[in-house]
Amino acid sequence: ILAQISRHFDNNLYTQVGLVLMIALASKNAILVVEFARELRNEGKTIIEAAVEATRQRFRPILSTTAPSFFLASMGCAI
Repeated sequence: ILAQISRHFDNNLYTQVGLVLMIALASKNAILVVEFARELRNEGKTIIEAAVEATRQRFRPILSTTAPSFFLASMGCAI
């Protein structure tokens, strides 16, 4: 939103759809990490150990799904 304001872009439908998609992607990734941490917690790890291990193990899959989405969205805006 700050980039949009600083470049004086309009708040049109495409901007709003993009923001909704970014929020949805971030929440999906957070849910995956929390679910994985909950499984590790049930296996007997502490909360901090479970959170750190879940984040480490889920980082690459999250990055591999987020990066192409961001790249394709950027290409759509560039065209």
